[in-house]
Amino acid sequence: MRDENKIKEHLRGLSIEMNAHHNALIYTIPDIVYFKDIQGRNLVVNKAFEKLVSLSETEIRGKTDDQIFPPELASHCRQSDREVIVNAKTLRFDEEFTTNDGKTIYFETIKSPLFNDSGNVIGVVGVSRDITERRKLEDRLGLFNTLLNQSNDAIFINDPETGGFWDVNDKACSSLGYSREELLNMNVVDIEAIIPDKFLWEAHVKDLKRQGYMILEGRHKRKDGSIFPVEVNVKYIKQDKADYMVAVVRDISERKEMEERYRTIVRSSMDCFWLTDSEGRILDVNDTSCKLLDYSRKKLLTMRISDIEAMETTDETAWHIKQVKETGHDRFETKHRRKNGSVIDVEISCNYLNIGAGLFFSFSRDISERKRVEERKMSDQKRLMQEVIDSLPGIFYLIDEHGHIERWNKCFEDVLGYSYEEIKEMNILDLSPRMKRHILSER
Repeated sequence: MRDENKIKEHLRGLSIEMNAHHNALIYTIPDIVYFKDIQGRNLVVNKAFEKLVSLSETEIRGKTDDQIFPPELASHCRQSDREVIVNAKTLRFDEEFTTNDGKTIYFETIKSPLFNDSGNVIGVVGVSRDITERRKLEDRLGLFNTLLNQSNDAIFINDPETGGFWDVNDKACSSLGYSREELLNMNVVDIEAIIPDKFLWEAHVKDLKRQGYMILEGRHKRKDGSIFPVEVNVKYIKQDKADYMVAVVRDISERKEMEERYRTIVRSSMDCFWLTDSEGRILDVNDTSCKLLDYSRKKLLTMRISDIEAMETTDETAWHIKQVKETGHDRFETKHRRKNGSVIDVEISCNYLNIGAGLFFSFSRDISERKRVEERKMSDQKRLMQEVIDSLPGIFYLIDEHGHIERWNKCFEDVLGYSYEEIKEMNILDLSPRMKRHILSER
């Protein structure tokens, strides 16, 4: 009997000690902890609970939530308590609390039933953890994801080792025709036609890791098998836990079509095409330009406009470039020098495009034959006019405003006794008074 009493006394002491440890744990835990009876009265609360409601445990003990919290929150607490008691099951949910100074705190709460030795529910134990910072982070991430999904570009977050997709935005899904779930079970090799296997992927990642950032072009495969060109801006990001890659992908089908249309027009043009920068450097030419000037394309791309300009000086060409930049376009005639040194007449139509440092798109046409025809026509007209003048009876001459003799007939030469070359250099004032009188009398 004495031994049995000793055992009971030992167990009672052990129970008291365990309760003391249990209470110490409850009071020091940073989460809010509380015990309620079946009537909803708070029996035990910890320091975190006291701090939340700005009341001591003595002031809280025995009070219901209606006596501690605002009506709406108290009603919510009663409902969740009742659900735990009636169903005898643990309940997990989020709730919010507004402090006296107006600050909102979000909690993740777990409520569980308390049972007596007979298995009957006698109360509720609750633990609430402050998740305010987590909620703010989730809100920021939610906003970030919303912004990502509003992007007109496809965005992929990749595992550098496997190429697998960790995350994608809505545009990535719609552009490829896959659901988000499908893409998250795929990798880059599945959608990129230019990287057909794991070995090329590893080489690509190695280059990217060394450079940190790359802009490149690729060809993506849709779910239906169709392929389209893309421009990829990809960045390698290093973190303590794991590295990852972020790729912003833009469909450049329309741009490629325009470029091909541009190349076709330039390639098939019978006129020379020149693409130059603001410094006069030649950036692109077509075959017609190479053929006309007898330079290779490779050589022309090392030259400047001033190297082929035969009429303007370098300073005049620079001034002309400046003028075209200001007006946006120009149409003019000049002369170009071919590789063998011969000079040809050209007509140029030039347009300035304000892209980057500025680009000039120019088409030039060889007008040497046209110039020769015009010169022959003018020469013929002069000869015909001279024949008409020579056929006139008597003296005929024409002087300009300075008295220079511009035109005359054969009779004029015969009367004065001067040759054509001599009269060409004369002024009407050079004639003697006698000659003037003679000319006037002949008139």
